[in-house]
Amino acid sequence: MYRILIADDEALERQGLELMISRAMPGKFVFFHAENGRVAIEKSEQEKPDIIFMDIKMPGIQGIDALKEIAQILPHAKTVLVTAYDHFGYAKEALSLGVSDYLLKPKKKQEVLDVVNKLIEKMELEKKLRNKELTQRETISQLQLLVESEICLMIMMKLVIEPDFNELNELLKTRIETGYALVISLQLSKKDEHELEKQTIYAGIKSFIKLSEIDCLVSPLIGNRITLFNTILNEDSVKQSLREESITFAKKIYKFIDESYGIKAIIGIGTKRKGLEGLRYSYYEATTVVSSPYHEQSIYHYSQYNKDKQKEYHLNIETELLAEINKFNLHQAIIVFDQAFDLLVESTDGDFNQCRNEVMALFISLNKHFLRQGVKVADIGNISDTTQLEQLKHVAEIWLHLLIEAVQKEKENRTESLIDQAKRFINENYHKEITMEYVSELINLSPFYFSKIFKKYEGITFIDYLTNVRIEKSKELLLDHHLSFKEICFLVGYNDPNYFSRVFKKVTEFSPTEYRQNLLNSNLLD
Repeated sequence: MYRILIADDEALERQGLELMISRAMPGKFVFFHAENGRVAIEKSEQEKPDIIFMDIKMPGIQGIDALKEIAQILPHAKTVLVTAYDHFGYAKEALSLGVSDYLLKPKKKQEVLDVVNKLIEKMELEKKLRNKELTQRETISQLQLLVESEICLMIMMKLVIEPDFNELNELLKTRIETGYALVISLQLSKKDEHELEKQTIYAGIKSFIKLSEIDCLVSPLIGNRITLFNTILNEDSVKQSLREESITFAKKIYKFIDESYGIKAIIGIGTKRKGLEGLRYSYYEATTVVSSPYHEQSIYHYSQYNKDKQKEYHLNIETELLAEINKFNLHQAIIVFDQAFDLLVESTDGDFNQCRNEVMALFISLNKHFLRQGVKVADIGNISDTTQLEQLKHVAEIWLHLLIEAVQKEKENRTESLIDQAKRFINENYHKEITMEYVSELINLSPFYFSKIFKKYEGITFIDYLTNVRIEKSKELLLDHHLSFKEICFLVGYNDPNYFSRVFKKVTEFSPTEYRQNLLNSNLLD
C-alpha cells in the first residue's frame, strides 16, 4: 500500500481529496492529514509518505517552504502542489524543488486520478529500476569476492600470466600493484578444529580486516592460514614507517583473533614489492617467517627475521649460487643474486657500506671455492670501488657473468683433456677388450656423461671411434701377407673372425680378402 499525506488548512478539502482517491482506488492507500506546514513536516518525518499533496497557502509555514524541508527528509517522495492561484512563479519555484505535478482548485476528479496513476506508475518503474540496480550490485559484489580469491590464489600458487592478473585486477575496487603480503597462521589444535567452526572464524577475521583502514585482498582459508595482499598507495613511503605500520596492523589482527576466539596466531609480514612477481616474492617471505620452527614472538616482519637468520641465509644463497654457476645458468644465478641483494638492502635499511661488505664477502668466498678448482676469475676489486647500491648490484652481476664464463671455459678445457686421455688409451689398447664403462671409470666420469661429451667433441660415438681405430690398424696389418685374417682379427681386438669380417666390410665396403687383393693389384701395377 502507498502512503499519502494531504496538507491543507481546510478540513473539507483534505477529506474531499481522500474520498475522491479512496473510492476510485479502494484499499491501495493509507492517508494522513496535516492542517499546516509545520504539521506536514512532522508527519513527513514520522509517517514517511510516498505521495504528498501540498496546498501553497496555509497559516504559519507556507507550502513551498514546507516542501523545501520535506525534500531534505524524503528526497524520493512524489509531491503535488495544490493551489487556487494559477501563477507561473509558483510553478517555476515548485519545479526547482522537484515537485512532480500541480493541481488547481477546485480539483477535478479525473485530473486528480490521472495525477495519482501517473505517480504510481512512476514509483513502480523506479522500484523496478532500484531492484534491478540492487541485484546488479549484489552480483558485482559476489563477483568481486570471487575475483579477490582468484587473484590471491593466482599469486600464491603461481597459476597466472601477467595479462590475466591485470584483467582481473581491473575488476576490483581495491586495485593492487605495489604492496606486501601478510600471512596469518592460526594455531588451532585438533580439539579447537572440532569445537570451532573454522569458516565462522575466517568470516569474522575477514570482516574485521575489511573494516580496517588498510586496503587489501584477503585469500580464502587454506588449511589454517589466511593471506593478505596489502595495497600501498604511496609508493614513495619511507620503509621504516611502512614496516612499523604493517607491524601495528598485524598487532590489531592478532589482538582481535585472541580476544574474539581465544586463538593464538603467528603472523609473518613480507617486504614491499611491485608487480605480480614482487607480490609473489613478498608472499614467499611471509610464509618463510610463519613456517620457521623457531618463533620467539608472534609477529615477525621479514626484514627483522632476515636479520636474525642472516648468517644462515647467506650460506643458503652461496649454495644456490654455486649450483647455478656450475650449471652455467647465468639468468637464474642473477635472479638468485638480485633477490638476495634486495633482501640485504631491506634488512640493512639501505646501509651501503654494510651491503658492499656483505657482497664482497660473498664473492670472495665464491672466488676461493673456484680457485681451489683451478678456475682463474677476474679481479673483484672493482666491487670495492662502487659508491651506490645500484652500481654495486650492476658490478656484481657483471662479475657473476665473468665467473660463469671462466668456470665454463675451465670445464670445457678439462673435458677436452679428458677426451684426449680416453682417445690416447684407445689408440694404445685397441687390441685389448675395451668397454665404455671401463674407459669412463679411468677418467673419473660417469658412463652416461662420458658417452654424451665424447659424441659432442668427436662427432661420433665411443663404439664407432673404437671401431674406426681397429679397422685402420687392420688395414695396416693386411699389408703383411704373412699374417692370416684370423691373426689380424685377434691383433686388433676381435675374438670372432666372422664378426671382424662383417665389421670391416661395413666400414670399408670391402671384405678383408677383397681389400688385400685390391692392395696386391695396386702394388703389381706400381
